[in-house]
Amino acid sequence: MSVRHAPPRDTNPLPSGAIVARMTDPAADVARKEAEELEAQVAEYPDDRAEILREAAYAWLDAGEVARAEQILRELVTEGGEDGCWARTDLIEVLYTDGREKTAEAELDALARHPELDRGHCAVTAERLAERGFLTRALAWYDRFVARLSSDDLDALRGPKGWMSLEAPTLRGRRQVREELGLPPDATDELVPGPPTVEDLARLRKKMERFASSRAMPTQVRVVVFTRPERREACRMWPATYTADDDYFDAVERHWREIAESGGSSIRLYPITARGLARFAETEGLDPEQEETRTRYLDTLSDDDAVAWPPGRNAPCWCASGRKYKKCCGAVR
Repeated sequence: MSVRHAPPRDTNPLPSGAIVARMTDPAADVARKEAEELEAQVAEYPDDRAEILREAAYAWLDAGEVARAEQILRELVTEGGEDGCWARTDLIEVLYTDGREKTAEAELDALARHPELDRGHCAVTAERLAERGFLTRALAWYDRFVARLSSDDLDALRGPKGWMSLEAPTLRGRRQVREELGLPPDATDELVPGPPTVEDLARLRKKMERFASSRAMPTQVRVVVFTRPERREACRMWPATYTADDDYFDAVERHWREIAESGGSSIRLYPITARGLARFAETEGLDPEQEETRTRYLDTLSDDDAVAWPPGRNAPCWCASGRKYKKCCGAVR
């Protein structure tokens, strides 16, 4: 059961209650039915109770039932723990969407003091605030994320494959916010790894060509993927091809499960950056929006950069949401 991220930035926040007027009756009815079905699943899946209720809250929001969405999330917040912390991040989204900015800010302050606050909460909150155009607030949350990086994380970012680390997209988001605020680069900005160089890609291509003739039939399904932050960047760069569709990650997760359950090959994911793809396409004289370009780009990627799917339930999710796989894409049914 995945939980949706922030809606696209709304430069004209609606006054409280205006969501109801914006919904058409059929759409509200569908969302209301979904919310009721989700709440009914809690008894069947008690271990996933918080996750299901958070999803139900978003469905109630889509139905225009803001009060019910808020009630569910506030009850989860009161229960505390990690789930309560995540529920507060969702509550903040509900309040912003309903046009109650001051109340949302108060919840942001409470979230900052939450004992279970971790870098995943910080990254998601920063990205959502940035999407809404609240850049100064977003930067403060990006800085909280940076403060929670370990020495091992920093060493990985400095390494030759730092651009593939799960932390890199969030640091790129921080750098972009600082640039939009007109701030000069700081030490953390200098730490942000760039995409692979043209030389890196050329070297990998030669390696692949060298062994192409001797390769056996593939025993694995190789998939090039954008993580959530990089898909947002792809949406920004190529809006005609990529859309900010949260259902995309649910759909690909289900598709991979069908492959695995059918007895097919194992799956390995090759996360890429939008700018890395753009650079490759420019070097090769290709269209970055074409599937063939992504396929050719995949052929240049090293197996060392691949991620086995599915990750462990307690491992970070492959989509780079900052959450555990079991509480993110692994929760999709």
